[in-house]
Amino acid sequence: WTAPPVALTSLVAAPATEPVAADEWRSVRLTGHYLAHSAVLLRNRPVNGQPAYHVLVPFQADSGDVLVVDRGWVPVGNDAQRGEDVPAPPAGTIDLVARLRLPEPDSNRSAPPGQVQNFAPTQVLAAGHVPTGTPAYRWYASMVSEQPGPATPLDALETPSTDPGPYLSYAIQWWVFALGALAA
Repeated sequence: WTAPPVALTSLVAAPATEPVAADEWRSVRLTGHYLAHSAVLLRNRPVNGQPAYHVLVPFQADSGDVLVVDRGWVPVGNDAQRGEDVPAPPAGTIDLVARLRLPEPDSNRSAPPGQVQNFAPTQVLAAGHVPTGTPAYRWYASMVSEQPGPATPLDALETPSTDPGPYLSYAIQWWVFALGALAA
């Protein structure tokens, strides 16, 4: 999590490269621009217990390859059909630092235009009307920083918790029960 960012191409040789679980959460750096007209909202993802939409924007690297970037989140609007005041990403050339994330499978559930149900890069690009055949990474990424920054930033995603909560004690209890059953 705290490792310094590396060039995306040093971890992922080509956009069609299959994602590797060992590289998830690695910080990568790339330069390019957002395809702001292709922004998509991810539905049904609460943040801090409140309904929210994640804002997914394709980022076209200087190489021409596209990476879907989760730039942050916005609260749902009054009618819960769209996000409240979704700020535009910064324009022009951007130096982006983001953490790689494994994609989710394509969803078979429908969504309103400009929205998706899963972090599935192919569905995000289709919903954003990115031309078919555009070379795109199979990963998506969570934005860490972008320079220059936007005029109005989105709400940032929090660091994921690594606390096992009560589940570790449940696992230990079940192993003890299993050993007791075996002994009995």
